[in-house]
Amino acid sequence: MTDNEPSQSPPRKSPWMKLVMALVPLLLLLALLELALWAFDLGDAASLPPASRGFDPETAYLLPTDDGWRTHLYNKLERETVIPAKGAARRVLMVGGSNTEVFPNRYLAELLGERLPHPAGYEVFNMGRAGYGSARVAILLEQALVIEPDVVVIYSGHNEFVERGLALELERMMGGVAGKASQGFQTLRVFRQLEEALRAAAPETRGDIDPTSEVTSYAVTLDIHARYRHNIARMCNASLSAGANVVLCTVVSNDLWPPFLSGPAPETAAQDVSLAEQLQAEALALIPKRLKLGLAPPMRITMGSWFGAPEAPNLSGGLPELRPLLGALADMPATPVEHGNDASIEGRHWPPPSTWSSRVLTVLRTMERANRRPRSEAIRKDLLAAHAKLLQARSLVPVHASILYHLGLVTWLLGDDDAAARDWLHQAQVNDWAPHSGNDVGNVAVRAVAAELPAVRLLDAAQITVERCPAGIVSYEVMMDSCHLQPGARRVLMADMVAPVLERWRR
Repeated sequence: MTDNEPSQSPPRKSPWMKLVMALVPLLLLLALLELALWAFDLGDAASLPPASRGFDPETAYLLPTDDGWRTHLYNKLERETVIPAKGAARRVLMVGGSNTEVFPNRYLAELLGERLPHPAGYEVFNMGRAGYGSARVAILLEQALVIEPDVVVIYSGHNEFVERGLALELERMMGGVAGKASQGFQTLRVFRQLEEALRAAAPETRGDIDPTSEVTSYAVTLDIHARYRHNIARMCNASLSAGANVVLCTVVSNDLWPPFLSGPAPETAAQDVSLAEQLQAEALALIPKRLKLGLAPPMRITMGSWFGAPEAPNLSGGLPELRPLLGALADMPATPVEHGNDASIEGRHWPPPSTWSSRVLTVLRTMERANRRPRSEAIRKDLLAAHAKLLQARSLVPVHASILYHLGLVTWLLGDDDAAARDWLHQAQVNDWAPHSGNDVGNVAVRAVAAELPAVRLLDAAQITVERCPAGIVSYEVMMDSCHLQPGARRVLMADMVAPVLERWRR
């Protein structure tokens, strides 16, 4: 080459070529890691449920084994249930949310065997899942019918609004092209190992996110109630088509649990809402704190408040004395502590006090004081003034859930008209925009579905419990929070289930 000839530089690589060359080593490393995990049988894609958490109908809830099935519900393999192929034993399947998950299914199997003995016995498989509303329960049930249950028990209705929030959260997180790609990555063992490590390292955030904040009007609430009825009918029809009997249950809720999200009707004037809420605040200021602590926001107890307390609460004054229960709820004996979270104490449905948090004792002491009659003249005067202000507030805004609740609470504290108190409290539940438990709207839908499908047996757990509670007001005598039954009350419900379950074999 002479000095006059132009120099020739190597051809320039396109940006796409540079990207490909940069990714090749990473892809080779990923492939080697995947092969290594296969070789050492680590990160099996079936070891953890995928991030879709059951909203995707393609998510497998049961995986086949050599002789039956294994559930695919939890983050730990040791928690899964192995279900053998159908044999001579009579088989019952229970589905629903966290209430169902903690139902003592072995106790139900024992009761079935005692009431109607069978040589091969009874198998009761519990596939309740915490946080699952009817949409996810329906997907789970439709897949679980492969285990060939003779009877399906459906107790679902507390998680409809929580479930909707989780679905929207998932859609934001997993939607679009990125979401589809991430779902594809879940088949890789490398991805699964990374996901498991991140889950283990993630801080506990449960309760920090409000999954019901997407509910913006009561019209949205009514739409969710309608979907619930559709899902209940869907589950019943799927079970009947598979040859199973169905026991459909209404759900039990705590009448003294405050509404979660209150709002007026759209046509309500803003000045009326403002004045009504001012009247409510004035009324609440008149209620002695010792009669409302724990029965009104912000303090609430959860199911977890009853377990795992760092130290036992001070019971120097003895156990709180609440209202005496009736019928089977009054007759249920204590459950020994070896039954774990299903244990109860003599004369109570509560778990042993050694596991309570201080909040539990605070709420129970408040209930104890609230039940005492008669009131002093000074307290009655304040409660009557509060009652008058709340009635005035309701005249301005008739369907405000919080006003209705506090009207019911004050009426109950006065003790003059428990039937009216119960009515106000139930109206509050119905008008809650985002209830954290079932209510009369859902239970009416359950009763209607059972009436439309003659082959379905209705267990009206809500009505039965009302009849067993004094004044028909269901509260902490049998409830742990807004919707979870106390351990003893769960066992009473299992006894109530025996007759409708056994109808399958009494023909």
